[in-house]
Amino acid sequence: MVFSSYSFLLLFLPLVLMLYALQVRDRISSALLMRGLIVASLIFYAAWDWHYLPLLVGSVMVNYSLGQRLNTCRRRTWLVLGVAFNLSLLGWFKYRLFFAETLHTVLVPEWAVPSFQVVLPLGISFFTFQQIAWLVDLWRRQVALPRFTEYAFFVTFFPQLIAGPIVHAREILPQVRQRWPAWRMSTFAAGLALLCLGLVKKVLIADPLDAPVGVLYAQAASGAALGGEAPWLAGFGYGVQLYFDFSGYADMAIGLGLLLGLKLPVNFDSPYKSRSPIDFWRRWHITLSHFLRDYLYIPLGGRERRYLSLMLTMLLGGLWHGAGWQFLLWGGLHGAALCLAHGWMRLGGQRWPGWIALPLTLGFVMLAWIPFRADSVASALRLYQALGAPWQWSPSLQWPGWPLSGEHGRLTGLIALGLGIALLLPNSQQWTARWRAAMESHDPRQARHCLLGVGVLCGVLLFLVLKQLYAQPEQAFLYFQF
Repeated sequence: MVFSSYSFLLLFLPLVLMLYALQVRDRISSALLMRGLIVASLIFYAAWDWHYLPLLVGSVMVNYSLGQRLNTCRRRTWLVLGVAFNLSLLGWFKYRLFFAETLHTVLVPEWAVPSFQVVLPLGISFFTFQQIAWLVDLWRRQVALPRFTEYAFFVTFFPQLIAGPIVHAREILPQVRQRWPAWRMSTFAAGLALLCLGLVKKVLIADPLDAPVGVLYAQAASGAALGGEAPWLAGFGYGVQLYFDFSGYADMAIGLGLLLGLKLPVNFDSPYKSRSPIDFWRRWHITLSHFLRDYLYIPLGGRERRYLSLMLTMLLGGLWHGAGWQFLLWGGLHGAALCLAHGWMRLGGQRWPGWIALPLTLGFVMLAWIPFRADSVASALRLYQALGAPWQWSPSLQWPGWPLSGEHGRLTGLIALGLGIALLLPNSQQWTARWRAAMESHDPRQARHCLLGVGVLCGVLLFLVLKQLYAQPEQAFLYFQF
């Protein structure tokens, strides 16, 4: 089930909110609400492909059993076993075909090579990493062993189950351990606003970019001649699409959590406003960056072996996103950029002014998206080789309609719109923080006016989204494939 669908917005979500309303009115207990949300989350997961529901349930049960053992005897063996179990599960479903093809079945037995295209279980990368982090935190005594229902809720909570943010048990379980958080109008309104803003990002900006961006990468894959504009449009087009698709999902996830009274971690902080690769990774997919830092970079040596640790972390982070050499190339590009940035700082290099640092960082990040989107390293290299080719596109101004006509006019218009929003406007978290502060103002008149304004805005945005969904097929989030 996709957040941006009629079935979710008009059926699933209203039923879940009705269940929550019963708890708010003290008709059911917090414990019963938690159990109801576990069942709803499993239904949400099964609605996409019920065949992998036993995988999710089995993963939860095995990890909790390993956590019980780890909590009782405190032996490192149980931690190693737990991490090995999760990585084996991820490796079997996500990487066995990649490794088999890479090794040409020399080191991989024939039975391990699937004769069909493996369908990746939805969200396996996220709930696997989440449970690895829980086992490590439990071993480090950073979290107490929860009850099984609490643990199952923490892993399966539907807003973050499929594509994050990667949530720690120590972040969400204390919110519900004693009693469910009290309902507040400002929290509910902020959650609704984030949900609507996320829907607009996904449906009105990211989804329309899918077809024109796909054409460029299909041309590269087919070996067609490419003009010098192709890599720039491919990089910036996909960069804008991915940002509004994934940050839109994160906004919706946080908004859905707030609608139910819970706070999920922020995952984006205007990353395209970054002025260095270091700054970018502090703003992009924040929960993954924290996971890689705490559970990979530091154990690999951290600052003592800074450059080796950085490169290995980014290579593995790239491989986490997908089983292909193009993802390793993407991770290697970012690893090299981070090493250069840290090396420049250690040598005492001065910070570059923003008017230079921002476009350089943005240009690097956008061009680095090319292997992330390409279907192979060969396709990515064809696009990079086209950087030196003459431009084959002569846009012309026209009105009304898109500001640029021609073969890539629609794509250019959407890129300009997306970059304008990402670079010039406050992000969705900043907007909702302002509205929430106004709604919690001691001035009742100001609070009412803000609440009314947010309600009208949400109504208009939701109408536009539902209207657009009627005219276009349902599209999954890009991170569903990772």
